[in-house]
Amino acid sequence: MRPRLATLFVLLVATAAVAATALGPGDPTAVLVDGFTAPCRTTVGPDGSLYVGDLGDHIIYKVTLDGTRTPFNGDIADPRGMSFDPFGNMLVGGRGDGTVWRVSPEGVASPFLTGITWPIRARVGPDGDIWVAAVDSVYHFDAMGREIERIDVISQDIGAYGLQFSPEGDLYITSWGKFGILEDGIVTLVPITEGVRNGGPHFDTSGNAYWIHESVEEGDTHRMVLADRNLTVTDAAFANFAVAPCSHVFGRDATGATTNRQYVSLRDGTIVEINAAGIPAPGVPETGLRLTDVVESEVVEELLLQSSAVTDDQLHFLDVIGNNEGAFDIGDFRAYLIATGTVE
Repeated sequence: MRPRLATLFVLLVATAAVAATALGPGDPTAVLVDGFTAPCRTTVGPDGSLYVGDLGDHIIYKVTLDGTRTPFNGDIADPRGMSFDPFGNMLVGGRGDGTVWRVSPEGVASPFLTGITWPIRARVGPDGDIWVAAVDSVYHFDAMGREIERIDVISQDIGAYGLQFSPEGDLYITSWGKFGILEDGIVTLVPITEGVRNGGPHFDTSGNAYWIHESVEEGDTHRMVLADRNLTVTDAAFANFAVAPCSHVFGRDATGATTNRQYVSLRDGTIVEINAAGIPAPGVPETGLRLTDVVESEVVEELLLQSSAVTDDQLHFLDVIGNNEGAFDIGDFRAYLIATGTVE
C-alpha cells in the first residue's frame, strides 16, 4: 500500500473507532488550532491566550482565543511544564538544563530556579509559593524563588510528573498510573480505577477531576476521564479522541477568570476544545494566587486596623515579596505598592 493511502487508511480506522464509541458529555470536540509537531505542553495566560510548548521544534507559541498562532519564545532548549507566576510571568521547566525559566509577558526568558534535576512542571499554590515536580523530588520555593524544602517522593513509591492543586488547596502529584496527595512532606497514595498518565489531573471548582487517558493497552481507547472529588470515576469516557492526547488545560477569558472551556492537545499536532456544555463548573486556576487578586484598599485596611478581607494566604504572599519576616507590616505594604507599579 502506498504511504499516502496507508496514512489515510489509519486515519479512517481511528475515526471509525471513535464514531463507534458512545458520545460522552465532553463530545463532540472542535478543532481550535492545528499545524504543530508535538503540542504536548500547554497553559493559559492572564489574557486568556493559550500557550503551547511544542516538543518537536522546542518553540513556545501563543494562541489567541480566535485560534491565531504566533511564536512567543524559542530560547529554552527543552520546554516542559508551563504555568504563570503571581506577577504574570511564565514559568517553564527546562528539563535538559535543570532550570525553571521565567519568561516575561514580552517573551524574554531568564533563569529563575536553578540546580534542579529534571524540572518537569511548576505550579503556584494558593499562597503564592511555587512547587516544582522533578521526577524523584518535589521542590518548594516561595514566590521570590527562595528554596524552602526539597521533598523526596520516589522513596514514597511515586514519581513527581503531574502537579496540581484541588479547590481545597490539596497538592496532588501524579506519575504513570498513580495519584498521591502531598502534605507536610508525606505522600498519601490515592487508589484509582482508570489509569492516569504523567500529566495528571485538572480540577473544576466543584471538585471534579479530569485527566486524559492515552490508550496503550489493546482494546482501550483515547479518552478523557471524569472523577468526583474523591477520585471515584463517574465517567470513564467523558470525551473521546481519535488520536492520542498528550496535554490538557482549562481556559480563561480575556479578564483572566478561569472558564469551563477545556483544551486538549493531540499527538497529530492538533489542539481541540471539549464541548463546554458538558463541563459543570469552571476550572481551578493553575496560578493559585495572582498579584491582581490582592485589593489595595483591603491591604490598607489590614495595615491600619489589622482586620480586612485580605486572606491569610495573601498576607503570607505580601510578607514574602516584602521583608519576609513572618508578619505583614509597613515594609511589606511598600513592596506591594512597588510590585503593582503604584510607586517606584
